[in-house]
Amino acid sequence: MNNVIYFNHNTLADQNRETIEDCLSEILRLSSFVKENNYELKFYWKLWEIKVNDKDLRSILSERRFSEKTMGLIYAIINSGPFYCDEDKFDSAESVIINPEVPCNSAILNMLASCIIWGQSIILSQKQEQILTHDNYNLVHEDESYDLINIIGEDKLTEFIFSQNIPKSIDEVFERISRFDHVVILDSAKKSARKYDFSSTLLSVEKVLECLSSIEFMDVNNNLTNENRKMYFKNKTGFEFSEESIETIRHPRFRAQRLFQISPGNKQCFTLHAKIGGSLRIHFLIENGILYIGYCGNHLSTVNNK
Repeated sequence: MNNVIYFNHNTLADQNRETIEDCLSEILRLSSFVKENNYELKFYWKLWEIKVNDKDLRSILSERRFSEKTMGLIYAIINSGPFYCDEDKFDSAESVIINPEVPCNSAILNMLASCIIWGQSIILSQKQEQILTHDNYNLVHEDESYDLINIIGEDKLTEFIFSQNIPKSIDEVFERISRFDHVVILDSAKKSARKYDFSSTLLSVEKVLECLSSIEFMDVNNNLTNENRKMYFKNKTGFEFSEESIETIRHPRFRAQRLFQISPGNKQCFTLHAKIGGSLRIHFLIENGILYIGYCGNHLSTVNNK
């Protein structure tokens, strides 16, 4: 499978002047995540001309006040691409059979034509997409059959990319997450991981670490309460994190198990831990803009589980 993804711009046409900013913000997040994971997201070559209500995108952008950073990123995409083109188009909706069947407009037809002509098998749709709402499609054109993967929204994009890049070892997982400047995998985490069998949990560990570095890191910076952070993290990832009980932290032996050195002469107690299954725990600490991973392995002892 190649590492090129075509962006489905159909959702843009359904926006209005009030919703376009959220739509563009999602595009920027999708584009950034794709690039971070060594995929290439290609956009429609006439993105400027897409109609938002009765005006083209260029006019809408000129009328609205976005942040300087947002505008810079949007213009970089629109002006620099990379792009896919639709010079070769289907004559009509009858030119292609789509299964599951969808009500096609010209934007959808032209994009599907590009996919068939250029052998593209992956497209990325926004969460609000109303027409291409299935994960997989089969296209038949001139007696040839083509399979198309449709990734819808940020959660599905994360899931897809993780599934395509299955790590071979926990060391590879640590290496991947360490590409983020604000993430530090401590030696204590690497040492604890050597004692655990990750044969069926590597993807889950990688997902939890990725989410800790993004969702939880952002929530801490936004000063959300522990309870709100826990709830939001579970809703977004399906995984839980919790804080050790006061009784466990006050117990000298159990507290010592959670003390990890984040810098010379500086040991901290990692009371927060993410949970994967019944026995795997990842102890973490966010301090001074850094996410520290202190432990990754078997459930540590507590007053209720010695």
